[in-house]
Order: sequence, then C-alpha cells, then structure tokens
Amino acid sequence: MTEQRLYQLVRQQGPVRDRTFTIEFLDGRTVVGCGPQGATTCLTATDYAHPPQIPFEPPLLVNVGQGLRYTCTHANGADGREIKMG
Repeated sequence: MTEQRLYQLVRQQGPVRDRTFTIEFLDGRTVVGCGPQGATTCLTATDYAHPPQIPFEPPLLVNVGQGLRYTCTHANGADGREIKMG
C-alpha cells in the first residue's frame, strides 16, 4: 500500500479537560500545511465539550514517509496540574 486517504479529523470528546490538542501533518520530519488556507496545524482544539471536526474534500493523501503527529496537555480535574500523555 503506497497511500492512505484521510477524510476527516476530530478530537474525541471526553471527561478529561484538555488545555490544548493539536494535530500536524508531517512529510518525513517536516511539518507541512494541511489546515485551512495552508495552516501548519491540521486541527487545534481547546474545547473538550465541543471538539472541532475538520473534513478534507477532496481527501488528504498520506503517502509512505508521511504521517500525523498529535500534541496535547491536560488538566486532570483533581488539582488542576497539567499532565501529558505519551
């Protein structure tokens, strides 16, 4: 398989309150544009209750050597301190 088609990105809704959640598109190790008007971030979410949905029309082609990277920080709800996934 040489390529995949990406039709939509969405951050899952959940009980852990995100501070920030972002998805970037990588060509090798280089971040390339994929968001609205060529923005380098494909998706940015700061509202865990109403996460954005980013459709790709036509679908975004992801070739061998390309991929997605997500970054997020959370407040765990107990004492407000940040935790990181990964």
